[in-house]
Amino acid sequence: MSILEKDMIDIINIEGDKCILIITDHLKWEDEHFTFLKDKINLYLHYLETGQVYLNTPDAKGKIMLIKLLCKFPPKKEDRVVLDKIKEALCSNGIIFNYEVAI
Repeated sequence: MSILEKDMIDIINIEGDKCILIITDHLKWEDEHFTFLKDKINLYLHYLETGQVYLNTPDAKGKIMLIKLLCKFPPKKEDRVVLDKIKEALCSNGIIFNYEVAI
């Protein structure tokens, strides 16, 4: 599964008080990258807002929701600015967002 599959949740993991929904991202930070990311985040939001997450992962009930972008390549400075805006927007909906570069 990957960021390119816009109809599929990549990974769900319960860790302590968090339900972590992971987006696996193998793409270099180029023009179309944010289009793929936007589509994937919208899928994840729909999954959360409709409650589908609780049907598929009952242990997610009562957990803090976190969307994590797991990147193969580090984002450039200008990309980090956009990622920070995504973080702010999701936070206003009660969802934590962060990203991590996988080595």
